[in-house]
Parts: sequence; structure tokens; C-alpha cells
Amino acid sequence: MLRRAPRRIRSKLWDQRRSSQHRRRLDPQQPRDEVPCRKHQRRNSSPLSWRQRIDMARVRDGVEVMDIAMSTSLIAAGSAIGGIVIKMTYDGLIERGHTNKENQQRFIQERKEAYDDFLRFNQEHVQYREALRRVTLITRAGLQVKPEVISNFPPSRLGELVDTLDRIRRLAHLHEVVQVAERVVGLHGDAAAALRYYLQSDTATYGLPLFLADRLGEDQILEFIAAYRKDLLLGPPKGAPRNFPMVDRDFPISRVEAELILSRHLQADPRAANFDPSIVDGPARLILESDRRDLETAKFRAMIADPDG
Repeated sequence: MLRRAPRRIRSKLWDQRRSSQHRRRLDPQQPRDEVPCRKHQRRNSSPLSWRQRIDMARVRDGVEVMDIAMSTSLIAAGSAIGGIVIKMTYDGLIERGHTNKENQQRFIQERKEAYDDFLRFNQEHVQYREALRRVTLITRAGLQVKPEVISNFPPSRLGELVDTLDRIRRLAHLHEVVQVAERVVGLHGDAAAALRYYLQSDTATYGLPLFLADRLGEDQILEFIAAYRKDLLLGPPKGAPRNFPMVDRDFPISRVEAELILSRHLQADPRAANFDPSIVDGPARLILESDRRDLETAKFRAMIADPDG
């Protein structure tokens, strides 16, 4: 007599039966009655040939897979085109570098001569301004200048500076050189106004604008040297600091702003903007102790005329 299986075993067998039926369902949308059993499918299915497998691999989801030979050809063609593009780009960069170097070397001798002339004329004009300051100090002290000093007075080079500035504008490759040269010429005009203030001012600060113009002019020349060395591809000398030949000064503002403030101050002051010829023969004005000591040196005594003579 057969005994009935325990409940736990019956439940396990039932689960296995349900899972096997679920595995036999190939398409979830297909009704249960239309799903053939695995055994029937296995009998009716026949093995695919290698050609059928290749055709099935070439067509997936209705999209034809690209042929391997065609893919290889396209990759090779793309690589060749990429190599040609890279070679053309490299040749273009090399050619541009040679062109830039040739442009930098063009008119290099003319540019160097223009820069040297500008520095030379500027130095001569600074010497003219210093001689004019000594004469102005003597006049401010109520003294007379010897006639031979006036006859041998150094000439002004401001006209030559302006002409050289026009040459620099035509020849310079860097706009920085032109900007600094224009500031140098403009500061010479402010220094002339500072000399009028030096002669006509009644305050103890009569020499301050001219002192500032001289110091700013020194820094401008250093900026010009640094700019034209860059324009001529010279660079700083060996062992020089990176910011050669600039000098670090403790200015609370930039040099350009200081030049602008000085120019506006001199333009607004009538003692600097206008010159009164009657002051030359007028009485002595306030003289600082440092300037009084300068008047007692041999250089100034050689310039002062003898009041009895």
C-alpha cells in the first residue's frame, strides 16, 4: 500500500512543476495553450549551419552589421587622413615660426638706430634742462648770470626727440615701445612747466614738481630700455634680475598715475602754466638751505656774474 508523501515534499514538488512550466514559456505574450513543450521544440529544431550563423550575426534587430573588410578600410583611410592633417598643421606652425622670426629680424638695424638716437637725444635734453635749472636757481636768488654762460648754453633736443618718436612709431614692432616713448616726450613738457613753477613760486615747495619730473623721467628711461630690448629680442643680460632694468620704488600709486597727477597739477597752477618776464629782474625769492649751499659751490660761482663788474 502506497503512502502519501508528506506535505513539505508535496509543496516542493509543486514548486518545481510550476517553475518548469514557466521556463517552457518562450514568449510571455504567447498564450499558455500555444506554447509547445521543450521536448517538442527540441525534436523539431535542427542545428544551424555556419553560413546561417554568419548571416544571423550580420543582421541584428533589422540593422545590417558592417562588413569587417569595409570597417578595416575605413579605419585605414581615417588614419591616413588624420596623419596628413597633423603633418599639414605641423608644417604650418613651423612656417609661421620662421615667418615671425623673419618679421622680427626685419629692419632690426633701423630700429636699433632709432632707439639709440632716442636715448641720446633724451640724455642731451636732460642735460639742457639741468643747465636751465641752475640758471633758474641763480635768477631766483636775485643774481645775474654771466653772458658767456648764456652764449655757450646747450641746445634743446625736444624737436629731435619728437622726430625720433615718429621714426619709432613707424619701425617698432611692439606697441609698448611707442607708449613709453610718448610718455617720455610728454614728461619733458611737464618738466618745462615745473621749471616755470621753480622760478615763480613763493612757497618752499618750489622744487618739488621738478624733482618728481626728474625721478619719473629716470624710471621712464629704464622702462624704455626694457621695452626696446624686448622688441629687439635681446632679453635681460646674463645674471640680471627678471625685471631688469626696472628699479623698485615705494610709490603709493603706479608711475603712469603719478605722471598724470603731476601733469594736471602743473596745468592747473598759473605759476607753471604762464611765465612772467618781470620776475627775472625782480627781487630774490625764498631759497632753501640746500639750494643756498649749491650756490656757494665752484660750479655756480663760475656762472654767477660779478655784481660790481
